[in-house]
Amino acid sequence: MKRIGKAFCALFLALLVVVPTCLAANHSHSYTVAGTGGVWNGKEEGVLWVLNKDEAVFTASITSSETRTIGAQLRYIREYFPDSTLATLSVTGKNGTSNSSQPFYPKDTSAGHYAYVICSEGNGAQGNVIVSQ
Repeated sequence: MKRIGKAFCALFLALLVVVPTCLAANHSHSYTVAGTGGVWNGKEEGVLWVLNKDEAVFTASITSSETRTIGAQLRYIREYFPDSTLATLSVTGKNGTSNSSQPFYPKDTSAGHYAYVICSEGNGAQGNVIVSQ
């Protein structure tokens, strides 16, 4: 009987570690935008994410050492229709300044999702885009 109890305990502990790791879906990528009006398009860069049906938050940050302003969108691909935008952010700052969307639920979990970043002020920008679920 002790063996069964130890085996059950070991299985339970393993599931506590494995299940949350499998369910978590964090996607991130760094971007570089050249010049004012420059664009980084995750779709064109081949950076597509598949989101699950759980609540998500989109975050964009600026890691440039001088103040920049960016606009960032999280979009998803729609077959036969223009791509759709799920979240839109504006970020002004430097050295890790970020902004996050309100929580949302992905509309299409089979579609590819991607970030779209435009530098609206400053001579280009660098940073990160993240979707946390």
